[in-house]
Amino acid sequence: MMLENFTDVRSWAQAQWGAAQLGDSRRTKRARVLRTRFANAIGAAMAENPQASLPDIMQGWNEIRAAYRLFATEDVTHAALLEPHINLTTTTAENHQGKVVLFVQDTTELDYTHQKQVQGLGHIGDGKGKGIMLHSCLAIVPTPANPLILGLAGQMPWLRGFDNNDKAEVVPELLRTDSEGEIWAEMVESIGCAPAPETGSQWVSVGDRGSIFVLSSTISRQKLAVFATHHSKPCNYATRWH
Repeated sequence: MMLENFTDVRSWAQAQWGAAQLGDSRRTKRARVLRTRFANAIGAAMAENPQASLPDIMQGWNEIRAAYRLFATEDVTHAALLEPHINLTTTTAENHQGKVVLFVQDTTELDYTHQKQVQGLGHIGDGKGKGIMLHSCLAIVPTPANPLILGLAGQMPWLRGFDNNDKAEVVPELLRTDSEGEIWAEMVESIGCAPAPETGSQWVSVGDRGSIFVLSSTISRQKLAVFATHHSKPCNYATRWH
């Protein structure tokens, strides 16, 4: 469900997380269904008031505790919660035949510098802050009046360095062992192949100045078709792939 009609947040939440696999083979199917339904309810509540804290959007202490228990469950990971939404976004992009779909990438910093109780964080900013790097890709159909936002086509959290005393708390999968710039190519690869040329669709990856060199050197020539420069400040680049 695209964001052009965002009035029924509960239906939207069901579309995003109805297929989420939040259970465990050791648990019953009913437990997974109940957990998924509660995740839908939390998602709808967050959508109604995205700037509010979790205690503010939940109804009473029992719901707050249930929400924290949900997020503390081993199976309720960032990837598990996001997978149905990403699949829906990609499917929607594929169905926009004859259209240009922009996949706009960038990285933001989640700042937890003042949250002293949180461990396992990486460096952000000038290296003195603590937090998590979050690389996101938004799928957009450009239109003259109002761009159509399809949703997130991918999102990758990662860490830039860490303190030795926090090493035991770091999630190994979040540490970047390769060049940080490689994440641009990883995102394109994770989205997969664009629709066939005969559909008339064009998928365009939009990134910053540095991404063009990473993409050109790491993505196969069969996948990357055209490089185009958009002259603005700061300079952005677009890459079409098939």
